Amino acid sequence: MTLRRPTRAPPAPPSAPPPLPSKPAPPLPAVTVFDRRRKSAPAAAPKRFVTGTNIEILSEAQDAFLVMWTSTTSGHRGTEATTRRLLTLLAAKKKRHEVVYLDLAPQRRSEYEKSGARQLPALTMGGRCHGPYEYLQELEDAGRLDALLGVERGGAFVREAPEAPSKRAGVVVPKLTPALPDQALAEAELDPPEDKIDKAGFLLKKAKLKSGKEVWKERYFLIRGQLLSCFADETSTDDEALASIDLLDVDLHPPLDDIGLTLVVKTSRATIKLQAPHAESCQAWEAAIRLAQRKVPHQQRRRNSV
Repeated sequence: MTLRRPTRAPPAPPSAPPPLPSKPAPPLPAVTVFDRRRKSAPAAAPKRFVTGTNIEILSEAQDAFLVMWTSTTSGHRGTEATTRRLLTLLAAKKKRHEVVYLDLAPQRRSEYEKSGARQLPALTMGGRCHGPYEYLQELEDAGRLDALLGVERGGAFVREAPEAPSKRAGVVVPKLTPALPDQALAEAELDPPEDKIDKAGFLLKKAKLKSGKEVWKERYFLIRGQLLSCFADETSTDDEALASIDLLDVDLHPPLDDIGLTLVVKTSRATIKLQAPHAESCQAWEAAIRLAQRKVPHQQRRRNSV
């Protein structure tokens, strides 16, 4: 009698390890929308921004996203990170974006232009500069905001006009001036001619620290009559001017550098170096200063020796 060994069943294959839980995708920035165009919105409603940025959501429609960048401050993140977060958000929502920026410091504008943003033309009414919100309100009251942005009103939001081109690149934004309200006209008539602002904008001014190190600081300059005034920012009042220079008492030297960005304004007490964001801006400031010097008879000028 032959004994047989009991056969054992083949071992079961090892079970596959349970799948690791996939990491959830990082959440997109939370967005809340406040439509400034909604007439029923309360006057005290707060501004709404993309979280962690200085991007305000003006309006959101089914296929469009209208936002506005305001001036970057030290409390906000860098413009590069802000741009990435905004474009990521728009790509996830699969929306055509219409980006508008206003009141940016000169050295930051190139970064916004590379992101596809468009700048609205500056607005000066009655010799008084308006901020971005007042500007948008004036355009809306005049019925020209839609035409400027290439969109038409759709209910409480903004939507793309059917005849508008699908690609915004290369579109020339017309410089539209809204009609002046009665109050602005009255203020303009009351202001004497010498109060008219001939030129205003941001320039970099070279300053010397107590340690002796020279640095460039951004300042807001304006030419009014024969005076060149310097302010900490565009919201400063005339009483808060850091300095005012009589342009009749200065010698203006052409740009020192090869790329034509730096102007030298020499007075009897100091030599001031100003730097523009690009050569065209530098030429415009030089022309504005020379024009202010020509507004009085030549015999009244007191030119300093070099």
